[in-house]
Amino acid sequence: MKKTAFILAVVLTGITSCTSDRDEPAPQANLLLGTWHPDSNKIISGTDASYLGELPMTACYKQTSYLFKADQTVYNKEYSDETGTCTFMEETMPYSYDPVNQLLMIDGEITPVLQLTDTLLQIQMNDTSFDYNNDGTPDYLVITLKK
Repeated sequence: MKKTAFILAVVLTGITSCTSDRDEPAPQANLLLGTWHPDSNKIISGTDASYLGELPMTACYKQTSYLFKADQTVYNKEYSDETGTCTFMEETMPYSYDPVNQLLMIDGEITPVLQLTDTLLQIQMNDTSFDYNNDGTPDYLVITLKK
């Protein structure tokens, strides 16, 4: 009888642990997979983190897309009309995402992730030469992408 109870306890424990493993949500890194499009480019003060404005997005630029793939590559199709004509460039780059520290590394460049959901990706772009309000302190962009 004791042997039967022991075997039953082992079997039930195995079934319970297998069931709970299947119920766990997908890792946050999987939220990154898919195609993202620019939604907004907010300018934030490097001095006091106040909102300074928004960089306008042209119809041309809004066609830009970033496809994050499970093989740890991102396919970037970026549209630009800086020359007056809408042109695009495309490239595939390696990426990795650290969900614990919320850091996205694309082609060796580390970018803080401010928010990541299944439909929203918000990243902080730091550029030491970007001083939008001319106060002597570099400002930064908060770029919002949507699926």
